Amino acid sequence: CVACQEPIRGYELKAPCNHYYDKVCVLALFEASIRDESLYPPRCCQRRIPVHHAKHLMSDKAWAHFTRKGREYTTLHRIYCSNVKCGQFLGPQSETPEFFHCSAKGCGTSTCAKCKVSVPLPILHRCLPKTQEEDKAVLDLADREGWSRCPGCAQLIELNLGCYHMTCRCKTE
Repeated sequence: CVACQEPIRGYELKAPCNHYYDKVCVLALFEASIRDESLYPPRCCQRRIPVHHAKHLMSDKAWAHFTRKGREYTTLHRIYCSNVKCGQFLGPQSETPEFFHCSAKGCGTSTCAKCKVSVPLPILHRCLPKTQEEDKAVLDLADREGWSRCPGCAQLIELNLGCYHMTCRCKTE
């Protein structure tokens, strides 16, 4: 196994680069990819490992979680539940007022897909434009914290650690 360097007994997965993984290491690789977006999709030697290779190794619950995270990670402009105690991924942002109803246990908050605010009564909701003061406050914070805008998607990004080479979640480097 390329990951643990142990002889493979039983199930093996052959990655596109011709490396082999045992069952435990394949599952660990896929689990890591749903905990850390930078590791999604699972790769070996910078080549994607087809996700269907691991589906039969995962429980139905783990597979459902993996596919949910995959949808989230492959969505560029994301909407999350506006309830600060929840924050569940809801879907892609929209240019028209649509509403997501959060299905997380105990939540049920409706969130506008255009302006991202909580909407108690969707039928009465109107998106309000952000004020220049709100935009200025966010940009001032970004400047103080040393954040930059991604040249690909214009999201604010921050260098956490390591070298100065950065890759945004939109895959712009």
